[in-house]
Amino acid sequence: MWGFAMEEGREGEITLEETLQLLDGMIVHQREKCLRIARRIVPHLTPDDLMNPFDWPEVAENPQFAWEDGQLAGLQSAHAAICARFPPAGLKNYEVRRLKTGAEASEANEPPQEA
Repeated sequence: MWGFAMEEGREGEITLEETLQLLDGMIVHQREKCLRIARRIVPHLTPDDLMNPFDWPEVAENPQFAWEDGQLAGLQSAHAAICARFPPAGLKNYEVRRLKTGAEASEANEPPQEA
């Protein structure tokens, strides 16, 4: 357990599971945001393409994308640090939710969806 309150009126501490769920949601949201920004620049990009945005210089050099991608990296680093220090062994089948990628991704430029 962690020593900070979750919401007003709630007593006690936040659990590891609650912390990871919060970070998971933030990571998924930030991935979607990065993809929306990248698709404004290069409309046919897939979530897989953003795994290495430097393949798309017009995306990687965009200041707004660079900022949001940096925010995503920070969230992922926090997630990794927490999981390294407090392995979620007690959480059954734990995995960060992800966006559909590769063959799963729509080539029709539909909004990203969680898998």
